[in-house]
Amino acid sequence: MRLPSIRVHCWGGLGSQLYAWSLIVQLKEKYPNRNFVLMAHSSGVTRRENELNLVVSDFEIIQVDDFKQTATFNSNANSMHTVAWFFRLILRLTANFSKLNLSPDKDSNLPKIFLWTRSIRGHYSYLAIPDKVIDQILKYSCLVQQTPENGFPSIGLHYRLGDLTTLSNKSPMPEARLSSVLSSVAKGFNDNSIRLFSDSPELAKKRLNDIEPLLQIGIVEASIWETISYLSRTTIFVGTHSKITIWVCLLRLVCNEKGSIYVPEEMRKDIFRNVTSPVAKSRINFY
Repeated sequence: MRLPSIRVHCWGGLGSQLYAWSLIVQLKEKYPNRNFVLMAHSSGVTRRENELNLVVSDFEIIQVDDFKQTATFNSNANSMHTVAWFFRLILRLTANFSKLNLSPDKDSNLPKIFLWTRSIRGHYSYLAIPDKVIDQILKYSCLVQQTPENGFPSIGLHYRLGDLTTLSNKSPMPEARLSSVLSSVAKGFNDNSIRLFSDSPELAKKRLNDIEPLLQIGIVEASIWETISYLSRTTIFVGTHSKITIWVCLLRLVCNEKGSIYVPEEMRKDIFRNVTSPVAKSRINFY
């Protein structure tokens, strides 16, 4: 009997998509007789595009275009939306209770799949990421093994800004704090050249104007996959709050054993959920 496919839903950019990809890889190994389909949703604060279809070919990916611009307030429409939301909530709770749908975000273990399970929903960032999963990611052509001699900078910085500059509950890394760690790292490494990767490069460089006379900050225009590849190979990596920073750390721990990593202290708990090896954990510096 052919069992029905299980839909793994994902919301967010490449960082979130990689967590969903990691979940599918591990589930396929544990449940080889089940088929998994990634449902990549475009909805969120901003429209999110599916980045995995550029490299992944070992499972089906379906793009769900459900992004909606913020609508103007309408009392009748808002009332209907509330009723619809309530019924969807009841259906979701029922599906969760019966294990028709799984929501594993409160657990760091792989979810248990039942014969009647049809979908999985969540962000999946609590799960440990085994080295064998990282090895599979590194096999893709966009992340092939390269060395600093192939053009990778010595000090690479990932400075996420984007929607962090407009969200009320989140904020970007303060420039003074980032400038301090960059100055310290550059001095210790005896290299004042820093390559900046950012979703808002001009704004990111402007925020770091105070250290510009001391350090040479060069903007690197690159795709998200190129950014991950470059930052995975730099001698020193300085990251800020983002899932891309976490994934660069995870990749470096496998493919760049001699390199150094510096990330915000607030990310310690998130990264250590994914990294289980005490030796690997000891290689990460927090500022």
